[in-house]
Amino acid sequence: MRRFLATSANAQDVRITTFKDDSTFSLNGQSFTVTRHQNVNATIPIEFSFTSRACPPNCIQPMIAATGVATYGELEVLGFLETKVSDGAGLLLDVRTAINHLLSAGYPANKLSYYRGGMQAWRHLGLTVQ
Repeated sequence: MRRFLATSANAQDVRITTFKDDSTFSLNGQSFTVTRHQNVNATIPIEFSFTSRACPPNCIQPMIAATGVATYGELEVLGFLETKVSDGAGLLLDVRTAINHLLSAGYPANKLSYYRGGMQAWRHLGLTVQ
């Protein structure tokens, strides 16, 4: 993977953080890079732009999924991908409703984490989707 020094000719204007242009992780020998869309006029896809959808299934989710389950923001998700997923020690799934089933089956809450933002928040921030 090539890296460039940030200059006015190639610096990213839309960064993940002040000090981070992208987030790279590996899965099954393949490298993935998450960035933010650089078009400052970009909009989210129409399927993520609706504000009023029937509940269920589109109900507002709690900030805390269950007692003992860590709640993650986008930076924590990226850190998890860079470390746990890249090391083969973690798995990221989009299964919010499965948390309660896993807990009911006896899976330890401290081994689960919850990204409350979901795909809509991810898309709203212009983060990479593959």
